Parts: sequence; structure tokens; C-alpha cells
Amino acid sequence: PNAKELQDKGTGLGLAIVRDTVTRFGGSVTVQSQAGRGTRFEVVLPTTEQKTSEAA
Repeated sequence: PNAKELQDKGTGLGLAIVRDTVTRFGGSVTVQSQAGRGTRFEVVLPTTEQKTSEAA
């Protein structure tokens, strides 16, 4: 089910919080929407390499 079928009324803060958090980490959020078909959100975050310490 989607939000329209559930008739769920949100606060509207979710996407703003996601966008703020993602941009703070150097990422991006994009949205594609088509009437009658739906909406696609893409969240992209940069990857980092973790250095492992060698046991002595």
C-alpha cells in the first residue's frame, strides 16, 4: 500500500530531515515524480575507506 491508499497524514518533516542529514555527509537526494505513476527518491552517499590497524 502507498500513502494515498493508507490516507496517512504525515508532519512533512521526514524528507527535510533526510535531505539535511544526507547533505551534511556530502551526499544528495533527487526526486522523480510522474502523475498517476508514483514518485522515486534517490539517496546517494559517498563511500569512505576504513583503514584497519595491524595487530603487533
